[in-house]
Amino acid sequence: MTIRSIFLLIVFLISSVSYAAVPEYIERNTLENICGYSECFSELKDHYIKNYLNKPDHKAFAIAYDIDKSTNRYKITTGTATFSHSNSAEAKNKAIRMCKKHGKNCELLLLNNKIQNKELYELLTK
Repeated sequence: MTIRSIFLLIVFLISSVSYAAVPEYIERNTLENICGYSECFSELKDHYIKNYLNKPDHKAFAIAYDIDKSTNRYKITTGTATFSHSNSAEAKNKAIRMCKKHGKNCELLLLNNKIQNKELYELLTK
């Protein structure tokens, strides 16, 4: 019985540790953290700060990304921000549509002040 208890405890601890790396809420340096691991174009951080970070809710931030074959790192090729919509779904849909005009593999990364796509965040910060 104790071996099973220890095994269950280990399983629960390991699963909680893997999610602890993804912050619950965004901060001023959230995009800097991502760009420390993935390649980002120079204007992306400014776009995030000016057009997303301090804007009112019902905002969304979508990105397009590829793998840079020469460095074998993820490369963010497009970032689009929308804000001041009537609801979060509208903000999300517009951010994705705008992103698809400029890039491929568009996914919503941030919604309001939270990391919406934790799997994508983990992928970009490996």
